[in-house]
Amino acid sequence: MKPQSRGVPSDAGPTVPHVERATSVVTGQPILIRCECPLGRDHTYAEWQERFGSGATTE
Repeated sequence: MKPQSRGVPSDAGPTVPHVERATSVVTGQPILIRCECPLGRDHTYAEWQERFGSGATTE
């Protein structure tokens, strides 16, 4: 399979289990979502978008 060239997740590196952090708009409590994206570290959705852009495809 040919790697994508637009800065999509497949260009970032190996996948390592971690969490995507969010906050409930109803309760204000943290929400941890299991993630295996190539960032390889805990992050927020905003951090993911900053690295891969809103046009990145998900796998």
